[in-house]
Amino acid sequence: MPAKHQPDLESWFLNHVESVLRTQPTGSKTAACVDESFLDSFARSASNLSLADPRVEHVTSCSFCIRRFLEIRKEQREFQQRRPAMVRHKPWVLVAAAAAVCLILVLTCAILFREMSHGSQAQQQIVTVQRTVDLSDYGTYRGGDQPRRLPPVSLPAAVVNLQLILPRLSDPGKYTLAIFVNENSTDAVARGGGLATGADPRTVLAVTLDLRAAKPGMYVLSTEREGDGGPYYYPLRIE
Repeated sequence: MPAKHQPDLESWFLNHVESVLRTQPTGSKTAACVDESFLDSFARSASNLSLADPRVEHVTSCSFCIRRFLEIRKEQREFQQRRPAMVRHKPWVLVAAAAAVCLILVLTCAILFREMSHGSQAQQQIVTVQRTVDLSDYGTYRGGDQPRRLPPVSLPAAVVNLQLILPRLSDPGKYTLAIFVNENSTDAVARGGGLATGADPRTVLAVTLDLRAAKPGMYVLSTEREGDGGPYYYPLRIE
């Protein structure tokens, strides 16, 4: 009784890869691309290569290299088909099938690893929050002259896109904004800068502050206009 027909897993996988590649633009060879000798050895014996090899990851992610890999595989298969039938023994068929299965496993695992890495990177994208802080009624005070009765403004421990309404009589221009543990500290918890626009009584400074490393508690917010004699301080609570 003839053997039951077995699907050609290698052809199925390579056809699947080719169908995916057809939906992607053709890339050009770059300095990071692997050489022909590696592609040839990869195509012949994928099981001998580790998934940790950065060259394997590059081949699976580079449209130029994966296309060249498929071409080499095709050339190798055509060469095997041209060999005289007398030298094609059954053991070689089994070896080729095993190599094809290993190749499928290596490429599949590499592709899955790359997709998982991209998914992890997407989850780590920075999330920013928008905040508006109004200092228009705070006045401008330097150092210890700041009245303690003023309620502190608050910001979250996050990456903050801050719109700061400066105190009345503040001039537009280039400002540096910093957050310190106290007025005597020289190491800023966060620092930013920008160009304040508008005119009294509403001069606005837009700045981004990274407060993710700040612990909840009391701080001071420092603003200094370029050309002024020093910074102004305001009480700040980080939540």
